[in-house]
Amino acid sequence: MKSFEDSLTEYLAVAEAWLSDEESPIVAALQHTAAELDKAITGNLLSQYRLLLKELDSRKPVAGSEDGDELDDLIPD
Repeated sequence: MKSFEDSLTEYLAVAEAWLSDEESPIVAALQHTAAELDKAITGNLLSQYRLLLKELDSRKPVAGSEDGDELDDLIPD
């Protein structure tokens, strides 16, 4: 069975393409929470981990989206 830290490391390796400094506090909190969960699993820690991961995941860019809007696509450069 994988540890929380190992699972988070794998997630972050995939996510590094879109992670920026803005997400650093969330990543640090996730790493700390994962380490604590590997020591002892509690409901509070699981809830905290879930909320942090959900927040980080919500910052993931939508596939195929770019900066700008549909009007930018209609106006030639």
